[in-house]
Amino acid sequence: MKKWFIKYGTAALLLGGIICLPACSTDDDNGNKSYPVLGTYELDGEEYEIVSTRYSNDGTYMMFSFTPLPPHVEMTTYAAFGIRLYWLNKEVNIHDVYHNDDYIFVYEDPVRYYSQYRRLTDGTFHVKQNSESNFTVKLDLILPDGIPFKMDYTGDFQ
Repeated sequence: MKKWFIKYGTAALLLGGIICLPACSTDDDNGNKSYPVLGTYELDGEEYEIVSTRYSNDGTYMMFSFTPLPPHVEMTTYAAFGIRLYWLNKEVNIHDVYHNDDYIFVYEDPVRYYSQYRRLTDGTFHVKQNSESNFTVKLDLILPDGIPFKMDYTGDFQ
């Protein structure tokens, strides 16, 4: 019984290792595939990379999300910003528009969460459509607890 276990147990481990080999990558020293950095955003004076973006338009709102995570993983860190379509191509002061009606801002990471229901303290935004899926999104915002969030991103969205 012991020989049977050793023989088939060893075979199972080897087979498992062979199956897992294609999942390994040699793209960098850690075996992680690297993704191009598309831009950056700044939160409380610290800069974070943007690795993937998403965009949607439901005919009323345009929603944009920015994350330092690759597109195939769960978004546990992201900034999301949305505007009513009539604010497209205009620079807007948040004091001149309605929170959760004209604009939406959400930020989440493993330590912080800013819900769309928390009103921003101050700031401006500008969203410009450059082509069908290419936009410029400029945010210079003060979050509810006084922390600044800044981003000037131009690029294609998925």
